[in-house]
Amino acid sequence: MSKTIISRYYHNNNSSSFTLIELLVVIAILAILMSVVVIAINPAEILKRARDTKRINDLSNLHELIQLANSEGLLNSTICNGTNIYISLPSSIDLSNINNLPSGFSWV
Repeated sequence: MSKTIISRYYHNNNSSSFTLIELLVVIAILAILMSVVVIAINPAEILKRARDTKRINDLSNLHELIQLANSEGLLNSTICNGTNIYISLPSSIDLSNINNLPSGFSWV
């Protein structure tokens, strides 16, 4: 008799809920989708590009300051020790418009 009472309870219970398996399947699907999105976005590459853009902007600002200092005659041996100025760029910036350096200095 107790078996029929339990059976009736489960058949008459109209509560809507999710089973543990259904919840785990949904979590697994969401995890897979998030992994695909992270791989597609590639945050390491975005950070690398942002860092390179900042470096290029810093070099452009430095270029303007060097041109300004050169035009005002402020470049001398106390500011720039040595005779070489080294520049390394991760992209192609046209440096052909840089003014001539003071005597004794050269671009490498």
